[in-house]
Amino acid sequence: MPNHSANVRWLERATWLGLLLLAGLANEGRVLADSPTIASQIQARTENRFPATLFFKPAPGVAPGLVQDLAPLLFLEYATNEISARSHPDLFGKQHLTSQGLRTELTQPVVYYETDSLTLNGKSFPRLSYRWNYSLPEKKNLRLRRLSAQGVRLTMDSTGAPVIWEILDDTSGLSLVFVAESLERRAREKFKRPLPGRKYVIENAVTNRLGPVVARVIQDGPVPMGPSVYLVYGTRDALTVICRCMPPQAVRLEDTLTYQLLPREPALSRPSEKSWDNAAVPNWVQALRVLPE
Repeated sequence: MPNHSANVRWLERATWLGLLLLAGLANEGRVLADSPTIASQIQARTENRFPATLFFKPAPGVAPGLVQDLAPLLFLEYATNEISARSHPDLFGKQHLTSQGLRTELTQPVVYYETDSLTLNGKSFPRLSYRWNYSLPEKKNLRLRRLSAQGVRLTMDSTGAPVIWEILDDTSGLSLVFVAESLERRAREKFKRPLPGRKYVIENAVTNRLGPVVARVIQDGPVPMGPSVYLVYGTRDALTVICRCMPPQAVRLEDTLTYQLLPREPALSRPSEKSWDNAAVPNWVQALRVLPE
């Protein structure tokens, strides 16, 4: 006769091991749910508005011309009326190397930048990366999924206009990319309509469960300009990236602050922090049906 008790114990053990595995994947920020569903949620949230934000803009005249001109405007969601601008939990700051390791000085808001280029189809396209760092959560809050760094990387076309905006990290574990309307228009001219299950014509039939996700198609600026990045309270996810020429997605600004632009120093990075995809062919290339020209 089958050993019913043994079967029950085996099922309980298998279920428990499965839950542990899922929990481990979640802690690593990997995608557990159906990726297309999460992608749709990410695309939907880009249309949301913040009731209130803290607004950060680059201090004038600090960095080289293009770095300064294309620097992001940052809008931090202001979640309650009880916090002040100076005590907001998502403030970012300057990295200092101390005898105890890296420390983030939140009284000195800093965005670090890097410049490089990307080669596609034999053509070179300039890129600008912007990254900002948060203080690490207290040990009692380590179970909270909260990013320790965030950033946006711009890829320009042959005219020097930004057409691709990559987000450094997202708590979903997916890679997010924002695309210029000019690229979507080229895709529409060539392919006419989106693929089944896709929102935008430019979206390819990507099979990689970790993305990338075309989060939004955004308006081209009248001249090259830095993006507006809206950051979700607590998680520090990018709600959306939009052109400065588009209507703002915040009802009011609680305060306006400035940050300093500094060249990035690799030594001032935590080993566990997310880094940019520096492959010869970045992962967003597979997600798009047309590429920058």
